[in-house]
Amino acid sequence: MKVKVFFSWFILFSSQFVLARTIPETQAFSLKNGVRVILQEDHTSPSVAVHTMWRMDHTPPTVPGLSHFVVHLLASGESSSAVVRLRDKGVQLSEGTRTDDAGFLATMPASVLPTYLDAERKRYDKLDVRLTTFQNVIKDIEHEVGHSDDTPEALLQRFTDLSFNDPRYRHGHRPYRRFLPEMSAADSLEFFQGNYKASSLTIAIVGDFKSSEVSAQLEKLWSNYPDHDPKSVSFKLDAQGYLEPKRRPISVLENDICFAQLGYPIPDSRHNDTAALDILTLMLVSGDESLLRKGLVQSRKATEVNAESPLALRPQLFTITVLGKEGVPEKDLVDTVKSTLKKIAEQGVSDAQLNQAKKEIIEQFQGLYSPLDQRATHLALYDLYYGSYLSFYGRVEEYSKVTMTDIQRVTSTYLLKEPFLNVLVKAGEGK
Repeated sequence: MKVKVFFSWFILFSSQFVLARTIPETQAFSLKNGVRVILQEDHTSPSVAVHTMWRMDHTPPTVPGLSHFVVHLLASGESSSAVVRLRDKGVQLSEGTRTDDAGFLATMPASVLPTYLDAERKRYDKLDVRLTTFQNVIKDIEHEVGHSDDTPEALLQRFTDLSFNDPRYRHGHRPYRRFLPEMSAADSLEFFQGNYKASSLTIAIVGDFKSSEVSAQLEKLWSNYPDHDPKSVSFKLDAQGYLEPKRRPISVLENDICFAQLGYPIPDSRHNDTAALDILTLMLVSGDESLLRKGLVQSRKATEVNAESPLALRPQLFTITVLGKEGVPEKDLVDTVKSTLKKIAEQGVSDAQLNQAKKEIIEQFQGLYSPLDQRATHLALYDLYYGSYLSFYGRVEEYSKVTMTDIQRVTSTYLLKEPFLNVLVKAGEGK
């Protein structure tokens, strides 16, 4: 079974061209133990989507990829057998992790919903840490990740994680083959009990059902679910929760190719500047005419360039990653990135470029409103990361206010400083 590692940069956009949207009738409430519930009826088809999303911000992982490992245990262990059997009734299941959350998504015929909700609740009665389950999960993850531990991408992600003091981000959620032997039943149970708490849970359901019936069932199933492991202490990431800036050359590539990543500290996802940062990300790397692709790929200095602004509950790193062409020195790649950012900060971009980025954001965002599974996922995401599901619909106004001045300001504020993280993967240099 393959558990998806969610992309950390999510499509959470809106634009000046979409100034208002009718919010579908939605019920949102909390049970007495803190479980959040969001119900949105949609009777256009006899189908339902359910996203059970857990906030991972209490007990930190002790081993890289432990959060992902625990999701595998919950998805394939004994307590999930009733959920898995529902595939025969048309239920489609998927699971995934980000650094700050873990989620279980299901789509199904509406008639199966009551049975699914009962089975999904039983999944969390206990964590199956029997030896046979551990062995099966290790095999699943080995198959999932293959031999990717030493790819440039994996190494860059690992060094990005290591730039944080915060153990939540330092260990990360990405599974690595080399760390699987370090997984233990004790660590898995501690992580499960510390994070799968009532106050960390959001359940979002969208589709063909009656809210009165579903809310009554959820009240019965979840109102007594514990905030267990009282010794677990929440922690906050200090604004200075990073290690010293680092530059790490690593030798893994056969040819004279440089794979460079620059990281810049940015605020958490609730900060007002994230709207402009998201639009800036598109202008930098989305499409052949984007600024960094023109400066690096079309100029034949690089084969690929990417920028990422992660979805996060705490301050994170805005990363720009460049895979250079053979023989192109690292200085050419890094200097092109820095000069592009400096030009944006000082001169801005054309109105056409800004409007194109907003148009692209609109198209992506509008695509989230119709599919049941996308709505369930994003209602839960916005509730968890932004404090209310209403932000899913209210982001429109925030993005509509982004101006060229905002783009220049966030570039200058966050991306003109010397990169906090500067990781280089290049042949011929020692580890």
